[in-house]
Amino acid sequence: MLKFSVQGSAPTPYVVTVEGEGADIRVFCTCPGGRRGVKFCKHAKAVIEGDASRIVQPSDDLAELARRVSGTAIARKAANYVPSDMREKVPGCSSVRDVFERYRERLEEQGFVVEFVEDRGDFPYESVAIFGRFKNGKPRKTASAELRRDSLIFDFAALDGGEVEPFNIRPREKPFTVRGAKGSTYAHLDSALYAFLKLAGINIVDKG
Repeated sequence: MLKFSVQGSAPTPYVVTVEGEGADIRVFCTCPGGRRGVKFCKHAKAVIEGDASRIVQPSDDLAELARRVSGTAIARKAANYVPSDMREKVPGCSSVRDVFERYRERLEEQGFVVEFVEDRGDFPYESVAIFGRFKNGKPRKTASAELRRDSLIFDFAALDGGEVEPFNIRPREKPFTVRGAKGSTYAHLDSALYAFLKLAGINIVDKG
């Protein structure tokens, strides 16, 4: 087992623990993300890539860690991981409609059919979805990914005759939903857009 003390945003350094080696290697971090069950973080990325700039002594040997992770899936994951504070903040995008207008061309260049839907009724929402194509060029009926904003959330009450009626209507704390192989909800558009574009094969990072 290897342990590395890494200085993060908190006064007390976080501890990155590495167990095993090769295909069996596992990495844990005491940062808030790690405690919530997040499988990877920027502190793990730093030590796996040999970045000693924020390591607080005493810590174990980075060279030994490099030997253990060489050629492994976790080394590739570290190389591809983009910390949340380095993700593009999406200047100019304040709504899902903005996303559609800004990224439609790039999504179409990826081969997708792009569809925008907006409903301004009692339960407003807006959605941008992308559809892959069959070999004959026709769009698939099931979306490959969808970015959707629902302003409200509510419960249903059963009425006589089998009908239902919404009640307890309230604002959503996390109004953005990204659906692909599975769905995730987000409080902010930039995080949701990053996840949506990643499903589309477009990786955006802050170049500043």
